[in-house]
Amino acid sequence: MHKGVAGDQRESNVVGPFSWPGRYVVMSNQAEPTRPFPKSIDPLYVKHYEGLKRGEVLVPCCRDCKALQWPPRVMCDECHSIDFDQVAMPTRARVFSYVTVNRAFHPWFAARAPYFTVLGDFGNGVRMLGLLRDASADGVGCDQEVEVGFDSVGEFAVLEWRLADETAA
Repeated sequence: MHKGVAGDQRESNVVGPFSWPGRYVVMSNQAEPTRPFPKSIDPLYVKHYEGLKRGEVLVPCCRDCKALQWPPRVMCDECHSIDFDQVAMPTRARVFSYVTVNRAFHPWFAARAPYFTVLGDFGNGVRMLGLLRDASADGVGCDQEVEVGFDSVGEFAVLEWRLADETAA
């Protein structure tokens, strides 16, 4: 048991010097840790996360000037409108930048270390972070094509990247 925020005494498998009791939802107490997800979603990101659950990456687009707004904002950076639609992003992107993570901050990630975090560039001004799945150190590089993928547990889903099959493009 751990004491988190305001005396929270939920059982948790979040351990170690970099764990933050009460900050993440621990999906189970199984021997194998499950992926941590946020306890709540910022209201500006709700439609984005709903899209991820359906298998699409949605980004706010200003109705007045058509500017894409990532990360989501209350007001358009370009024209200051507050009216937005949601636009689906392409299913492929290019690696703009990446980092190899050797020291995990949570037991779920420790089982996957070393792993890669990729900043994918959709080519329309939008760049998003996500884990790169099923890749080796010699297989990752800037400007490499990646495909959108998703990981979900329960009510949460997150964006993940996979190396694109160059022959399928």
